[in-house]
Amino acid sequence: MKLYGSYQFAGLLFMTATLLAGCDPASTPPLKTEVVDLDVTTHVKMALMNDPVLKNLNIEILTTNGDVRLVGVVETQSQMDTALTLAKGAAGVHTVHNELTIKPE
Repeated sequence: MKLYGSYQFAGLLFMTATLLAGCDPASTPPLKTEVVDLDVTTHVKMALMNDPVLKNLNIEILTTNGDVRLVGVVETQSQMDTALTLAKGAAGVHTVHNELTIKPE
């Protein structure tokens, strides 16, 4: 009977060690939202770069959990509208926050 108890203890110890080994924070992959945000930013950036009028403008794209902020200066309201439309149409975008300003004349 005593031998059976030591096998149970060894089994319990093995299972505990196995579970703890699987919880190493250094071995966990990066959060999926980080990868998704990078992808969303890339999609928006490519959409803006493919537009002949917007490609030369310095528009910063900040993405958090699929929410995109456009920050920068454009020359016209038409450019602002185009940037917003293209950003909203990019893959993975949930919301677009407009922080673009029109350059004063």
